[in-house]
Amino acid sequence: MIRNSDKAWHKLFAEYNRQLQCVGAEYQLSREDTEDAAQTTWLKLIETSTDAAGREEVARLLKATMRRECLRRLAGESQMLGGVA
Repeated sequence: MIRNSDKAWHKLFAEYNRQLQCVGAEYQLSREDTEDAAQTTWLKLIETSTDAAGREEVARLLKATMRRECLRRLAGESQMLGGVA
């Protein structure tokens, strides 16, 4: 259903993208890093999406993936600073 429907993807994006932005803010990422993490999150959803996934499952997957992407960016930032937090 979602894989082949632009309308469904636009609706999903409109509904959840703000929540992803809030997750990035919780991790105190820059706007650019938050946008990158959100973009990666959406791409991963597209790669792993199944039509059988329900609305709550999709929301859970998006938030969990976004959290992991935020942590990856923070870890990368720490490495760039020589491990200093």
